[in-house]
Amino acid sequence: MTPPNRTPPPAAHSLFRYFALTVMNSICMTIIVATMFFWTRSVFHYTDRENLWLSMAVGLAIVPGARYGGRLADRIGPDRLLAWAFAIDALLLLTGWLPAWRYTPFAVALLYACVVSTCWPALESAIFHAPSRFSKPQRLSIYNVTWSSANTLGLLTSSLLVAWNPASVIWVPGILHAVSLLFLIRTGSRPAPVPAAGVILASAAAATGGIQPSIKRRFMHTAWLGNALTYVMISVLLPLLPALAEKVGRSPSTVIVMTCIFYLTRSLAFVLFGRWEAWHYHRGWNFAALLTAPLAFAGIMLTPSLGLILASMALFGLALGLTYSSSIFYSLDYGEGKGEHGGLHEAVIGMGNLAGPLVGVLGSVWWNSPNGAPAATLALVILGTLIASWLLPSCPRSGIR
Repeated sequence: MTPPNRTPPPAAHSLFRYFALTVMNSICMTIIVATMFFWTRSVFHYTDRENLWLSMAVGLAIVPGARYGGRLADRIGPDRLLAWAFAIDALLLLTGWLPAWRYTPFAVALLYACVVSTCWPALESAIFHAPSRFSKPQRLSIYNVTWSSANTLGLLTSSLLVAWNPASVIWVPGILHAVSLLFLIRTGSRPAPVPAAGVILASAAAATGGIQPSIKRRFMHTAWLGNALTYVMISVLLPLLPALAEKVGRSPSTVIVMTCIFYLTRSLAFVLFGRWEAWHYHRGWNFAALLTAPLAFAGIMLTPSLGLILASMALFGLALGLTYSSSIFYSLDYGEGKGEHGGLHEAVIGMGNLAGPLVGVLGSVWWNSPNGAPAATLALVILGTLIASWLLPSCPRSGIR
């Protein structure tokens, strides 16, 4: 008796269409996650500590959403999962900003982060499997440049929204999610011509160089740790942007635009490390990114010099670009469950988003100082960096340069 076919529905749209959905999802999530803290500060009068708790709630919700969203994408197919997620997100954001209850932002953040985080492993799986002439590294490079560039666009958009009406950073993404749902449904699906299997397989083999699975797994785990540490820092930086604006004596909109620097340099890093693939399974590059990120974070959060802050943001983005590229490439290069591995990669991001604000709150309580939160965050990141750096030399080269 033939066993039932458990293969999930395939990614039925073109690669370009999934990239367009990636742009929309990235813009929406950036506006919410990066600038809802200005909404909570102006409407609900949240303190820095309350904004850190809110940021932690986002990380708490991302972990299960991404972890099980990837598994669900492998089971029911990415298109069906994306349709449900866009519909729920649109309904939530278009209505969730209305109640004046003090804890409305926490309810919205928890539900939204959980649902929207399921979209990322679904998009990664779809982009990996959609028929195309592009190789695996090329697809991931384009994907990284796409969502990170959309991050920058979302941040610039939110600077205008914050200046106009802080509540609009909630309901405008709701409209965009509704547009994404219509785009996904109305465009329909049609089978695309599948390129010769030898093209994709040959490029994949060239990218990985026949490296042993045990070595791949070690690089993947180290990259996950490094990526989690970068999001520990990001999840403290974003809720403290209002405080950073006060420290440098600039308007909220100006500081949001300043933050675009690290988003832009991260996008440039994605372009660089997408076109130049010699960093694959090269521990020296991973080590450099691990060391650079906390130095840049300290330059942003612990110095009063505007010039040094801007330079540190640029360096921060470059380090983040390589660390994220490593995490997603090693995740999708190892094993067969692309949606599930993409979900694990995203879940690690959620863990960083959870740990960062928690440590920031503890630091602000312990030191009772404006620099307490970033100092405690930096201490955790340095500890994690030492662990990750210790793991890297234990990866045998096996001919890798």
